Amino acid sequence: MSRTYQPDQEDAPPPPVGATARYQLGERIGVGATGEVFVALDKNLGREVAIKIFRLKGPAARDRFVAEAQVTAQLQHPQVVPVFELGEMEDGTPFLAMKRVEGESLAAWLLRGPSLEQRIGVMQRTCDAMAYAHDRKILHRDLKPENVMVGAYGQVLVMDWGLARPIGQVQGEGLHVERFERSSQRTMEGMIAGTPAYMSPEQAEGRVGELDQRSDVYGLGAILYELLVGAPPFQGEPLTVLEQVKAGKFKRPRQRRPEIPRELEVVVLKAMARRPQQRYGSATEMREDLDAFWARRPLVHLRSTWGERLGKWAFRHRAAVGAGVGVALVAVFLLLGGLWRYAVDVGTARDRALHEADRAKIELGRARLALADALAAQGRYGAAREALEEAAAILTTGSDATAVSLARSFLAQDSPEPISVCKPHGEAAIVAVALAPDGTQVGSLGRDGRLVLSDPLLPPPR
Repeated sequence: MSRTYQPDQEDAPPPPVGATARYQLGERIGVGATGEVFVALDKNLGREVAIKIFRLKGPAARDRFVAEAQVTAQLQHPQVVPVFELGEMEDGTPFLAMKRVEGESLAAWLLRGPSLEQRIGVMQRTCDAMAYAHDRKILHRDLKPENVMVGAYGQVLVMDWGLARPIGQVQGEGLHVERFERSSQRTMEGMIAGTPAYMSPEQAEGRVGELDQRSDVYGLGAILYELLVGAPPFQGEPLTVLEQVKAGKFKRPRQRRPEIPRELEVVVLKAMARRPQQRYGSATEMREDLDAFWARRPLVHLRSTWGERLGKWAFRHRAAVGAGVGVALVAVFLLLGGLWRYAVDVGTARDRALHEADRAKIELGRARLALADALAAQGRYGAAREALEEAAAILTTGSDATAVSLARSFLAQDSPEPISVCKPHGEAAIVAVALAPDGTQVGSLGRDGRLVLSDPLLPPPR
């Protein structure tokens, strides 16, 4: 596909007639700031080339065309179209022969809906071209999507160096705007040189002596803005746009497209800062931050939050982080297992301690019951009753409680017999005890299987 220029056909001059001894002109494929571009046949080498033919009048404009040819010829870079020759047509019109590259403008390419990765890739290579040009002390001054070409095989080329000048040599171009196009996205010539929607504030104010590589950085930021948002940062009539540019008033990218990554918005805002001192110092610095964004590293020339830095670090070291998380999970599981085992052991120890305490309590109750037995045998019934009450407070269940109940019944009769006689089943446990309705007999059932009837006033049978 040929390069997609959309010239204003109403005021375009007719194609020049004739050719040179070497080049045979074909169809017109575009219009730039200073000339028209045609396909041509190089008759000597039998190849197609692009011929840019000067279209403006006057010696000053002719000098600018020659300057463009000389500047472009100095830029030997993969992102700049090679220049083959500067010459004149048969009618004396100057021309520039260049390599013909098939492709489309960045503006047209953007309509295809490329991915964010593709858009950032194009921006990175555009920054490379401008970093090279700035290193050669050349300013472009008219950076915009229409002047960046995407080739059929993914090449990225910065085109139309018609307003390019060596850094520090951009004065003496007049004190007024010689021509306005009907669109703010078309190139304007004169002291205010460039395209309003993409030019820097110092260009818009005509402060040509202050232009340096940061002025082109502004244009790179405006291109990135359009790559992200899908529209230029400024829109409207040229004079209105110029005033907006001077004031630095435009909507932030995320105000128009909230899904744009915050870091890319920050890159745009830094590149398009109103004051040159607040912009990137070079296209290389802007490229470094684009690289950092895509590698998920903190931006080199901008401050990132600790959360962003931590997130990007984790992404870059995701294998190590994944392994670390795995180790941490194992450690957590081991810790939880240890805590669970500790809790089980503590619970077991507590149950054992409670069991031992209950046993000690029962032994104490039995000891008090034995004391009551001994005191009763000595005839000390008052003391025996006190010891028995202490035993009763402790021995509240089972056969021990039954023995205490029988002992109480004998002591209630002031029986001189020792309490040991209250064990009608010997050492076998008593399961149940009942007193006859007339109170004359006590029945007891023991674990030895015997049912024993006793006179509460006499010792029970052994």
